[in-house]
Parts: sequence; C-alpha cells; structure tokens
Amino acid sequence: MAYHPVVNINNSWLLGPDRNKETARAARVRIFDRAASERMLVLGFHYPFPGLGRMLKLDNAYAWVPANWQF
Repeated sequence: MAYHPVVNINNSWLLGPDRNKETARAARVRIFDRAASERMLVLGFHYPFPGLGRMLKLDNAYAWVPANWQF
C-alpha cells in the first residue's frame, strides 16, 4: 500500500511496483484520508524510526508525522 514515506504519501505520484497505479492511488487516498481524519496511529515498516506515526492531511497531499512529534 505505502512502501515509501515520500513516494507514496504524495498521492499524485504513480511510481513503484503497483500493477494498477490508479487503483492503488485511490486506495491510498481513501486510507490516508481516514487515518488523518481519525488521527490513527499508523505503522510503516520502511518508514523512518520509529516507523510509527500519523498522517497529516495537507492541501493536495499528506505528510508523515513520526509518533514522537506533536501536531
């Protein structure tokens, strides 16, 4: 779903191993929107330490906020 904290968080990028890139982007937008609106704690295995954080909704993209930061 989101294998890289920069490439996949900006929902306009269609890079990577996704077979159906538009479907993958739509799924990321749906999941990231929910994670941001519900302030869910998200685990990203390839994300920077601590790998745990939250999604912050920006105007046209998202930002990864590590769990040890406040927003």
